[in-house]
Amino acid sequence: MTKYVVTAPCLVHVPFDTPQGRQLGTLYTGAVVPESAPKEKIQFWLDGGMIRKVEAAPEPEQTEEPGSPEVSKSQGPTPAPEGDLAPPPTGGAGSGKDAWVDYAVKRGFTREEAEGMSRDDLIKVLKPAE
Repeated sequence: MTKYVVTAPCLVHVPFDTPQGRQLGTLYTGAVVPESAPKEKIQFWLDGGMIRKVEAAPEPEQTEEPGSPEVSKSQGPTPAPEGDLAPPPTGGAGSGKDAWVDYAVKRGFTREEAEGMSRDDLIKVLKPAE
């Protein structure tokens, strides 16, 4: 699968497919262009030198022995159960971009799409209407 990475300072009005439907967001240098981006936009960005094509990295090989326990990457609190899809707070403790990226992944985004968006864009796209 072909992937594209942003080389320009930013791309605006990038379409993302979200659980709420198609949304527009902003991608910054180094972000991966979402697979849902229209081919015409990808070609326009390629022609303008705003993105470049990268080959997808091969899937890492499984090196764990069967039955070995999983090791958590963080020493933080235990993650919420999968059924808990409450959004992170918008201010204070636990409101950082990492929390919003994790929430976006739970809501159906790829990690690359979510990391390519700003925290404010993630909040706009994912925060339920009050």
